[in-house]
Amino acid sequence: MAVIVGGPGVGKSCLVTHAARLASANFPDGQLYLNLAATSDEPRDPGLMLAEALRALSIAGSAIPNGLAERAALYRSLLVDRHMLVVLDDAGHADQVLPLLPAADGCAVLITSRTLLTQLPGARHIDLDVLSPAEARELFTGIVGRRRVEREPAEADAILDCCGNLPRGGR
Repeated sequence: MAVIVGGPGVGKSCLVTHAARLASANFPDGQLYLNLAATSDEPRDPGLMLAEALRALSIAGSAIPNGLAERAALYRSLLVDRHMLVVLDDAGHADQVLPLLPAADGCAVLITSRTLLTQLPGARHIDLDVLSPAEARELFTGIVGRRRVEREPAEADAILDCCGNLPRGGR
């Protein structure tokens, strides 16, 4: 389990999505992506997220238990013999995440959050920060092309400055 932590716009979701794509061959039974929406006006309830996950695992609506504990137990039992990657994007706190963690050894979990989730046992925290000016320029150059950046260096600097060296822009 890895928790990618960082401020808004530093690229947590993009990094995790890219990593999940690269790791897909290691998880032949599939991947689950759940947006917990912790930073939205309406963070998602873990019980509703479990129902969504169970439907993704081919459990019919009428077979989904009503209670959080029962949903979590069914979810974990379905994953016990599978090799799946679970992506929990935009988590707000450990209580939102804990019911969504598989208990299976063959599963891995990638979590993004703006805050440290220190209550998650065995989680490795990876802090993302704003890119350095050199890193931002390298990323920008990779997107728009070296020739254009060399031809218009002042404009490139202005764009990077406006973005605050954040990959998604905004300060």
